[in-house]
Amino acid sequence: SYRADGLFIGHRRLKVIDLSDTANQPMSSAHRNLHIVFNGEIYNYVELRRDLKREGWQFRTESDTEVLLNMYDRYGSKCLEYLNGMFSFVIYNDSNGELFAARDRMGIKPLYYSWDGTTLAIASEIRALLRLQPTRPQIDLIGVQDFLEYGEVRSPRTVITGISHLSPGHYMSFANGRLDIRRYWDSPF
Repeated sequence: SYRADGLFIGHRRLKVIDLSDTANQPMSSAHRNLHIVFNGEIYNYVELRRDLKREGWQFRTESDTEVLLNMYDRYGSKCLEYLNGMFSFVIYNDSNGELFAARDRMGIKPLYYSWDGTTLAIASEIRALLRLQPTRPQIDLIGVQDFLEYGEVRSPRTVITGISHLSPGHYMSFANGRLDIRRYWDSPF
């Protein structure tokens, strides 16, 4: 886990690519200013790693997590244009206090959040956010109707009031008490 003033980042890792403990998460950048938790797989991480190494970037692991972290360090939100994979991730920047989170283009990996105007919480499962709710969770009837009508709940809505789903192909940034959500990709059809 990683802690900063008013911030906690935790992760439960499924080891797939780099099985060493150096690839554990949250992972910090070489400069120790960026911290990431990542769920998924970056399919083109070998090529991205090679390109970053040509530019002089150093790596401590063989993981796609470190490649993703360095891509964000290099390109900021534009790193999403280079990624081929299924993912959701959160990066915290100690230098400017910004939290950045993104979800893959097709929404294969989930990313839920709760924002009440004061506290932002992000998780890959609704269960984790339910524990943070100050009162008993309320059912979102429109979300239930979506589920019954379409077989799924359309993003950003969920079946729980106060918990949203980051839509596929979107990212969010949070800084200075302001949450900003933007689309970075849209289906060509």
